[in-house]
Amino acid sequence: MGKGIIIHLDNDDKLLGVSGNYFKQCDLRTDFDFVTCKTREEFIEAVKQNKGMLKSLIFDLVGPIPEKRELDEGNAEFLDDVETSFAKFSIPIFIYTGYLDLITERFKNYGTVFKVDKDQGINVIFDKIKLFHDSGFLDVFCPGGVLEVEIYKEIHESFVKQFRNGEIESIIKTVQGTNPDDCKARCTDLFKRIATKALMSKLLSPVAEDKSTVNAIEHYYRRISAVDFWTGDILEKNDKSEKIIVLTPRCDCSHATNYLVCKIEPDFPPANKKDQIRRALTDNPNYSGTTFRYLPPAPVFNGGRVNFSSHKTITKEELQSEYSSLITLSDDLTNEILAKMCSYFLRTGINTINVDELVTYLDSLNEV
Repeated sequence: MGKGIIIHLDNDDKLLGVSGNYFKQCDLRTDFDFVTCKTREEFIEAVKQNKGMLKSLIFDLVGPIPEKRELDEGNAEFLDDVETSFAKFSIPIFIYTGYLDLITERFKNYGTVFKVDKDQGINVIFDKIKLFHDSGFLDVFCPGGVLEVEIYKEIHESFVKQFRNGEIESIIKTVQGTNPDDCKARCTDLFKRIATKALMSKLLSPVAEDKSTVNAIEHYYRRISAVDFWTGDILEKNDKSEKIIVLTPRCDCSHATNYLVCKIEPDFPPANKKDQIRRALTDNPNYSGTTFRYLPPAPVFNGGRVNFSSHKTITKEELQSEYSSLITLSDDLTNEILAKMCSYFLRTGINTINVDELVTYLDSLNEV
């Protein structure tokens, strides 16, 4: 397999020379080739020639110094290049410029677009690329990477092993007999979901005993489906005063007008309380009781605890106008929370028994 490609677009010969010299001296040169371009045309051609091996793109402001109006309107050439590249390639993109103050509002939620001031030097970018490379991150998402290659293989396996004699025809005829006009679209979605579920069951299946734990980050993801609110969604009030989790059953989420939610309190054991952390993660009843379910802190969410006693219903309009989406919990952790919430609601409860009187009675039995 050939080396990965890093492309740097800049109209400054001197700066490209500095970048090239630094690249030759850093560890990246072993696994990467560094391609420099002075014009958009050169850049487009370089991307075309190397698209199967791209690992990172670096942009500078190409052309005359842009005015703030141009950048705000998104008309600057380099911003168009960034937008296009971000949409096409699953690789880190760096905006390397001395005019970061003009693009403060651009790419705020683009987690793989990084803004680096030229005063910091190109080494900051190369160090970050090295971090992504050494960790394996680049190999997972890049063109021709682990996901692209392995997932295709796994989907093929799910195809050849998922169906047995007559099952495909039976599925199609069931849909065809119910709604013949929409059969193709319905079957397409249906088979996509079957393949994906088979694939996910293998990718997320338990691993070897010595590697059976997961990172806390794996319990969070950013949902990209078209449904406005889904079971396990975590939202924050616009004034930052409250975080909530949606616990409406999944079957109701697509058409609900009111949603069941619980508050998430900012409470999790500190780093120096390892035993408490372990009990919080395993939902030890002696630690979390029946009222709470702890959520682990991770880079994408600060964690906390779901307080079932804070349950309430909120209208869809209120969620849309007063709350913003933060993250979504994994299905397995969401199911854990739903199960515990059900047990909380199913408590019938009794009046508290007087402990002192009971002790007096037990003492009397001992005397007898």
